[in-house]
Amino acid sequence: RMEMSTIIKRIAIGICGLVLAFSVNAIETFVVEDIRIEGLQRISAGAVFVALPIQVGDEIDDDLSARVIESLYGTGFFDDVALSRDGSVLVISVIERATISTIEIQGNERIKTEQIEQALAASGITEGSVYNPELTDQFIAGLQQEYITTGRFKSQVKISATPIERNRVELLIDIYEGRVALIKDISFVGNTVFSQEDLLDVMKLSTKKTLGIFNRNNRYERTKLTADLERITTEYQNAGFVNFQIASAQTFVSDDREDIFIVITVNEGMKFEFGEVRIIGDSQEVPKEELDQIVAQPESATFSREAVNQARSSIENRLADSGYSLANVEAIPNVRDEEAKIDVEYNIDTGPLVYVRRIIFSGNIVTNDEVLRREMRITEGSVYSATQIAQSRQRLNRLGFFERVNVRSEIVPETSDQVDIYVDVKETFTGSLTFGVGYSEADAALLDIALQQRNLYGSGNRVSAHLASGEVATELTFDYVNPYYTADGVSRGFNLSREVTDSTGSVIQNYKLESNAAGIKYRFPTSEEHSVGISLQVQDYNFTDSTLDPTEMDVNTISFIEENAKSVVGRALVSFRFDTRNRAFFPTDGSLRQISLETVFGDFEYYIARSEWTRYFPFGEENAFRITGRVDYGDGWGSTEMLPFFTRFYAGGSSTIRGFGASSLGPRGVCNPTPCETEHVVGGSLRTLVRAEVYPPILGTRGAADRRFSLFLDAGNVFEDSFESDEIRASIGASYTWLSPIGPLGLSYAHPIVDKQGDNIDRMQIILGTFFD
Repeated sequence: RMEMSTIIKRIAIGICGLVLAFSVNAIETFVVEDIRIEGLQRISAGAVFVALPIQVGDEIDDDLSARVIESLYGTGFFDDVALSRDGSVLVISVIERATISTIEIQGNERIKTEQIEQALAASGITEGSVYNPELTDQFIAGLQQEYITTGRFKSQVKISATPIERNRVELLIDIYEGRVALIKDISFVGNTVFSQEDLLDVMKLSTKKTLGIFNRNNRYERTKLTADLERITTEYQNAGFVNFQIASAQTFVSDDREDIFIVITVNEGMKFEFGEVRIIGDSQEVPKEELDQIVAQPESATFSREAVNQARSSIENRLADSGYSLANVEAIPNVRDEEAKIDVEYNIDTGPLVYVRRIIFSGNIVTNDEVLRREMRITEGSVYSATQIAQSRQRLNRLGFFERVNVRSEIVPETSDQVDIYVDVKETFTGSLTFGVGYSEADAALLDIALQQRNLYGSGNRVSAHLASGEVATELTFDYVNPYYTADGVSRGFNLSREVTDSTGSVIQNYKLESNAAGIKYRFPTSEEHSVGISLQVQDYNFTDSTLDPTEMDVNTISFIEENAKSVVGRALVSFRFDTRNRAFFPTDGSLRQISLETVFGDFEYYIARSEWTRYFPFGEENAFRITGRVDYGDGWGSTEMLPFFTRFYAGGSSTIRGFGASSLGPRGVCNPTPCETEHVVGGSLRTLVRAEVYPPILGTRGAADRRFSLFLDAGNVFEDSFESDEIRASIGASYTWLSPIGPLGLSYAHPIVDKQGDNIDRMQIILGTFFD
């Protein structure tokens, strides 16, 4: 909105121009022998002479005089220009425009000051430049329109110019942004195929006010509306209405400028079906029958542009898998209006058979090239394969070494049948050193030190050492794994551990134990997604307390300790793993299935079977949903009647059911005499867990690969022998996890929705140095 003073100034300049034009007419025609310029202060005489359409020796008349004045006004340097004659000298008198001393911007939040300053500079409005009211008014109008485009119809942008000494002005840009207008109603005119509700489901913009501050879809933005109109068009065209058009999309603003009403008028047109579909061109080594299956459509199938594009992409991908990475498939439609059918011809140009010349890695500062190269399923000199490149990218992501993996191919210059493959990675933290002190119901006071390196010296080998010392247990473990013990991907690892436990006074049952273990493990890949693991371990047990109080201990615990005070056992485990996740940490797609059977033999004998299934479902632009199911079961065999007490399952805590105290759920002990003076949790032989989580991209997690926010539902429990539905516990809550430089850090808050009196409720839980995903 233009300042009144600016309007008055323009009127005055116009009148002055008329007067000058009149006065010019009074100048007699003469030959200019010299030109003198008066009134210059900052503008150089050279800049004026460059703009003049007259030179010494020219004859000046009324027409040329008017052109001189027009040219000088056109420079934007002057507020006033007058011509006069002094003998044969043309005298040009000017009054320079003011220069901008300072520019101050206030009231803006949505558009940053730096952005406005850059836009001002691009428009030629900077401190020290000539103040041009027309130019600044244009800029202010554009800035105002920018706010309106984003739905801030109540916004106001004003500019004021304050004159100061030495012919300068101070500019103040005063902005009132206002709030974004909310969409009150969206209505459609002309739609008969899809209902109002169907079309609203297609749109991102909405009138809904759910989720409070997290919902931005009910805030009007012109760009969002344009994108929604494209979605509606696509929806119709995929339903066979190829001539569909958006006739108009009008927005109406309420009188208070806070509500928006959108009216969309559509012309649906006629519905078309697929006609004849055929493939033209040589498919080279790919059987034409296979491609025919890709493009085939059922009789009377509704025409869909999406189906055509998918078929075209599928043909190109299939050809690329056979080495024709430059193949081009053109889908040519032939519309038969009379029959309401569309014939489609897929014209194939395979191009040359393409080979991989080089594979080039970048961004791996710590990780050796060999670690990346051994995960590549395509090699130098081989025929190009799109599937093998996709498998290579997925395997690199699942290493857990990289925050980002980008793979691209480029044609080798001056060739038509060779490509170079560029693998660009961004490394993430693979090592962690954590030190912590704390308190928990399960372990009482706790000192925890953990050292982990998942990419030792860039070799891809994993090593970890962990010391956890508390009032209940002190445990020292060491683990080492070489994932490529053999060139074909067989891994080998070793582990050592020592544990000293004294659970007197804790929530779990009382016992004292010293134990040492050593083992070796192998994992054999059987396909890209499947692997089989085998591990062997020897472990000794020494129950050091010979004085057992029957009023404080479960009767089964007492019986086991008396029979196995000092024991040595062997342990064999076989596991099957199926992993299609798109990355190791914070995956958004794929699944993970694991089944294992562990058998223990020696002085006592038992077995444990475990199964887990996790599936990730991406939806929307950056959202993901995860569902996990887990069942663990164990029992004694041979001379051992039941699962030993120290191997039994527990539930509660951040890794199982959040919102309940760690290891606080499950069966209670049976003492002799009954009841126990203190009912300790003794664990069970069956554990069932279900976890459902949704990962919305909020609280700084949008586009981030090292942090995740989730809303979750946990359910399950531990049972003595068989599943009991009335003993299920459940909780809902939110969690935030960050892969920090010192290791994983997590915080969760859970509210139990299915609990019983006497349960140990622990709503706020912290995760440090351990990753549960």
